[in-house]
Amino acid sequence: MSNRQVIADLYKSFLNDDPEPALAAFNDESVWVDTGDNERSGVYRGVVEIAQHAIHCRKLTDGTWGTDVLEILGGNKYVIVVERALALRNGTSLNMMVNTVYEMTNGVVNQLRVLPYDPQEWDAFWS
Repeated sequence: MSNRQVIADLYKSFLNDDPEPALAAFNDESVWVDTGDNERSGVYRGVVEIAQHAIHCRKLTDGTWGTDVLEILGGNKYVIVVERALALRNGTSLNMMVNTVYEMTNGVVNQLRVLPYDPQEWDAFWS
């Protein structure tokens, strides 16, 4: 299976609220980097921390955290997802373009990095 397909399947399971297939793309060496200075920010290592971080993001938004995937660009080492991040939190809505960059090896995520188009607005929403 191509790296692009692995990430497409990850998003499909995320959108269907089915975490097991999404977590299959990660191992104990995988790293999720959430940039910024907010309640989401940090570096999360391994399947357990990554799963806990995803659960935390859902809790911060009372389960409204979602995405609208616009395009998945895949290669041998990197997969880039162009998406619209969507959520409601504390009476505020998030509707922002984000690129998520996945560094891959043999169908496993080595690192993912979330890159919002407007870092200040991103920080304000997640703070």
